[in-house]
Amino acid sequence: MRRTLHPLFVMLASLTHQELARQIAYLKKENEILRARLPERIHTTKAERKKLLKAGRKIGP
Repeated sequence: MRRTLHPLFVMLASLTHQELARQIAYLKKENEILRARLPERIHTTKAERKKLLKAGRKIGP
């Protein structure tokens, strides 16, 4: 039974990976467009920097 399900799980994992890759590509393009509309420099508050650091720890090494 395990051998028959393995290809299915591999296919599902691959599709999930492809979908995530498409979402990332979309978000990169969206960021590129939005950044073009922003001024040269953006100032963040201490609280905003703290939130960014906390979120970044979850995706960093």
